[in-house]
Formats: sequence, structure tokens, C-alpha cells
Amino acid sequence: MGRWPLCKVPLGSVFDHVLGYWAHRSDPGMLFIKYEDLQKDLHGTVKKLADFVGHQLPPGTIDKIVDHCSFKSMSENPMTNYSKHPEQRCRFDTSNSEFIRKGVVGDWKNHFTDKQNEAFDKMLEDKLSDTGLEYDFGI
Repeated sequence: MGRWPLCKVPLGSVFDHVLGYWAHRSDPGMLFIKYEDLQKDLHGTVKKLADFVGHQLPPGTIDKIVDHCSFKSMSENPMTNYSKHPEQRCRFDTSNSEFIRKGVVGDWKNHFTDKQNEAFDKMLEDKLSDTGLEYDFGI
């Protein structure tokens, strides 16, 4: 199968990057939120973030933030979707896919072969076992 180039971020392994923050998840001033958390409960996650930074937001404000941060809104916004922002295209190669694709957790499984999916699942297990970090790709 070879190396997984999509597991790399500009300065190294995505696992090292994420696990570095995960190790500090209980530190004061650290709130660890996963994309899956946002997909499961965007409203609850926005409230959790507001509480974390010490702001009490009225329900109407939370609803506005949720609407503004929805996948639909962000994918239509040229300031968050570089596919729609011609000046940013030089920073992100969008020739093969949109910068913001579908907003679906675990969609890579639809693009990987069965063998690649098995290898990726094994790699996740190897890298994340004994860390306590879990992803819910089935939502």
C-alpha cells in the first residue's frame, strides 16, 4: 500500500499533530473539539465553546452562529470556501475536488478501495490505541 500522503500535514504526521493537542485536552485553556462533534451537535458544541470562553449567549445568538457555521453556509461563503475565492486558488489545489467537499463524516470510504479502507482502519487502530482518542465515522 505504501505511505499515506493524506496523513501528512505541512509539518509532519497528522497523528502527531492531533495527538499533541489531545495530550493537553484536560489543560486549562484547552478545548478539544472534533469535526464529528460539530456534525453530531453543532448547537451544543457552539454553546460548549461559548461556555468555555466565558460568554453566556442568548439562544437566538447561538442559533445565528449555528446557521452561519452550517456546512451549507460555509460552502457558499467565498471567505471560507477557497474553491469560490479565485485569489486563494494558488494556495489550495482545487483541481481534483472542492476545498469544501460534502460535509460528510467518513466520506473517504467512498473513495478508497476495500483494501485501502482496511489499511486505513488498521493504521487508525495502531496510531490511536491506548490514547483514548476516538472518532465516530459512522454518523
